[in-house]
Amino acid sequence: MRKFDSCRGHFRLSCKNRPVCRNSFFLTDLSAADGVVGRDGQRDREPVARLSRGTSDAPSSVHVMAQRTGIEVRHKKACASRRCARCSCDPTYQASVWSARESKRIRKTFATLAEARAWRAETQTGVRRGTLRAPAHTTVAEAAQELVAGMKSGRVRTRSGDPYKPSAIRSYEAALRDRVVPRIGRTRLGDVQHRDVQRIADDLLAEGRDPSTIRNALMPLRVIFRRAVEDGDVAVNPCMHLRLPAVRGRRERIASPQEAEQLLAALPARDRPVWATALYAGLRRGELMALRWDDVDLANGVIRV
Repeated sequence: MRKFDSCRGHFRLSCKNRPVCRNSFFLTDLSAADGVVGRDGQRDREPVARLSRGTSDAPSSVHVMAQRTGIEVRHKKACASRRCARCSCDPTYQASVWSARESKRIRKTFATLAEARAWRAETQTGVRRGTLRAPAHTTVAEAAQELVAGMKSGRVRTRSGDPYKPSAIRSYEAALRDRVVPRIGRTRLGDVQHRDVQRIADDLLAEGRDPSTIRNALMPLRVIFRRAVEDGDVAVNPCMHLRLPAVRGRRERIASPQEAEQLLAALPARDRPVWATALYAGLRRGELMALRWDDVDLANGVIRV
């Protein structure tokens, strides 16, 4: 049985005069017709959205159209709607868009109908313009390995087109290995949401990490999703508009030449060359660790960093 709710402006599925779900819009029995006839008189070849779990005693497949927006209402297993009663859960909404180029359907689940509608509208635009395709089953861990390997080979470069420095590659690799992959490494790129990335930043802040450390930990993840958006693998960059702690620059006092000489004299002889290079050449730890003998020209007094 179907009833039109004039207050809400949609149809309600009822069983013994009791509504099953207040999120439905249009009800039809697909076994009785070749397609679905909408309010505009047009016949659809397949339903745009449907109730994910119907009644167990239904003689035929019953589909519920959720405002004809390509969004499937998914109820929990313990929901009372499975017993022909009013919906007692907080359903999720799975939006889908068909990509004819790959002959695949792009799907994503959201907590609210508004989020599902917004994602579907943006995804439809991307598919129509050819800037978005059906996502591959690449996980964050796999994308991290591919990013680091591409940086080392020179295939992946900075926005300005320059190769990444060895110190930057090591920093990115350590951040992905220690901060990102243990948390969301098994998640597919298309399934990572803004709250997942925000949770990483919040957890690091709760651990007492420095604001600059938090930003550096998320930097390689930003690169991964920036490239994924550019390649059309994902529609939305979950690293945008993050709430990160402010980085307040501190003014460090520089040691004078006399103080530097005293500091070096207090060190063991085997440690003095490294610290002298850091003091007099102004090299950072990553730059020092990346130095090779080929980078040092003792005859001309030149160090290539």
